Amino acid sequence: MDKRTSSFILGLISLLLLTSHAWAQQPQLSSSEGKKAVEKGKNYIEQQLQRHDDVPLLCGVYLSADVFGFIYPFFTSNGFYNNEVSLSVNLKNRFQPVVEVGYGHCNTLGELYDIRYATAAPYYRIGMDYNFQYRNRKSSYIIGGARVGYSQSTYEVEAPALDDDVFGTAAPFHLTDMPCRALWAEALVGVRVQMWKNLYLCWTVRYKRNLSITTSANGNPWFVPGFGAYGNEAVGATYSVSYYLH
Repeated sequence: MDKRTSSFILGLISLLLLTSHAWAQQPQLSSSEGKKAVEKGKNYIEQQLQRHDDVPLLCGVYLSADVFGFIYPFFTSNGFYNNEVSLSVNLKNRFQPVVEVGYGHCNTLGELYDIRYATAAPYYRIGMDYNFQYRNRKSSYIIGGARVGYSQSTYEVEAPALDDDVFGTAAPFHLTDMPCRALWAEALVGVRVQMWKNLYLCWTVRYKRNLSITTSANGNPWFVPGFGAYGNEAVGATYSVSYYLH
């Protein structure tokens, strides 16, 4: 054993002896005081457990209607919008399974080439919201969530007739009943605010990702009900009025 190792061991033994001596000098609790301290700690733990256990499994149900779809057309000229209603179940004031049913509509005329695109169909979404402030038990809180959406629709495309310079005739361009099936995922964040008694407002911003949207040999759909403008991704928003049943 070298000199440095011996010095380290001796120092460690000295430190342990000093610690045990200092501990021995501390006043010891009597048996009654010890029991009181244990009982106090036990009561505190039971109170904390009871604080979380007294939240019922089913706290209530939110019935909501999105008004953003009615407002959106006034701020844009693209000619499409979505209207929807939803039902959300509040479990343990923390988890909120939700079902959303809506109707997407589009009837727009392109200003450049006079091409008209039209479609209208229902869409469906299921998912879960999470209350990030469930410990505070506040009526207003921040939520995050995820959705899976699906829609099945047909669309129509109409354009000015194509002129044939050789024969001097015009060929009409009109596609009808073009099928479109769409499946997408959504991630959202939002705020739910109590306005008066059981009346709530909820804002959400949503990121949408295309999982599967069918296309045809004639081209891609321009608008997909529930998803929005065709593409790999889209961004949407909702502004809902809710009534809370509990």
